[in-house]
Amino acid sequence: MLNFLKTFIFLTALSSLCVASTLGTENLSRARLFYNTLKPHILTFDIDAHATGDLGRTDLSPTGTKQLLESLEDLIKTGEEIHFLCLAFPFKSSNKEFFVDGSLPDMAEYHSLEYLQNVIKELKDVYPKVSLTIMTDGLLFNDLFGIPDKDVIAFESRLKTIIQEFPNLNLLTLSQALQKDAISLKNFKKAGAEYKLPKPLPASRLKLLKKRIRHEINHKAHSFPNLSPEQQDIMLTDLAMQLIKRDEYLKIFVQRSQRKQTLRLSIHYQSDLSKKIGLKITPASLIFPWNGVFVVSQNGQGQIIPKSQVDTKYYQKETRTIRDLPLSFYRWR
Repeated sequence: MLNFLKTFIFLTALSSLCVASTLGTENLSRARLFYNTLKPHILTFDIDAHATGDLGRTDLSPTGTKQLLESLEDLIKTGEEIHFLCLAFPFKSSNKEFFVDGSLPDMAEYHSLEYLQNVIKELKDVYPKVSLTIMTDGLLFNDLFGIPDKDVIAFESRLKTIIQEFPNLNLLTLSQALQKDAISLKNFKKAGAEYKLPKPLPASRLKLLKKRIRHEINHKAHSFPNLSPEQQDIMLTDLAMQLIKRDEYLKIFVQRSQRKQTLRLSIHYQSDLSKKIGLKITPASLIFPWNGVFVVSQNGQGQIIPKSQVDTKYYQKETRTIRDLPLSFYRWR
């Protein structure tokens, strides 16, 4: 009888071990499938450099895949929601001379949101508990580019309407996020401007930021083109430092307030996927939607490009009405 009990206990333990092993293998397989579904949408080049004309390598290989897989496996094993958070869609560029038509979202933003909607749909086919929250942070940075608060608020309002077309996406404004912690936008912006960076900014990053900002403010509606080269450099350096200080301060706030199961997405290339995932927000992702217009070419394919590259001899401006909003784009004549 004693031997029988020992055998029974051994077989029961072995059975449980086999079940656990099977479940563990299944969870890992689902995590790998989830990652492989996400992988085609991960940035493998520096979109910021491309946006300013620096066409470098397009085959960068982010690290941190193993750690990301482990995080995904843990969430899948416990049946938790995989929640993505992405800071994006701040405001339309102030450069209406070269980049955009106006200050409100148009078909460029619509098609970008449509792309993100489809990315989440693909992931939900692998693991149903997936969500994406887009946090708009334009009111933290708009003054650096000479954009009035009212334009950002109007941009956010239209975005809230457009995003209703896409049930897989949620929109959270910075103002809404701050209200949860009873923080005023004015005080948050002031604290960001006064934030002391823990270490000096790398020269390469400062150089790229200055180039990005130059692209944004180098137009006839801004005072920048009228300054001397020395004054321009001083302005660009100051704006770049302000941008990075506020951005770093915002990162601290987001890290402190985000949910445990949140995975951070970024619209910029990220070298370490375990910390943040750099995600395309358009199929080609050579330019951000808020820095361009949507065009439909002769072959029917759509893309986002700077307005200055639209040849009106071949393209005509049109609008598509979505939820009673006229969203502009350009179509081949």
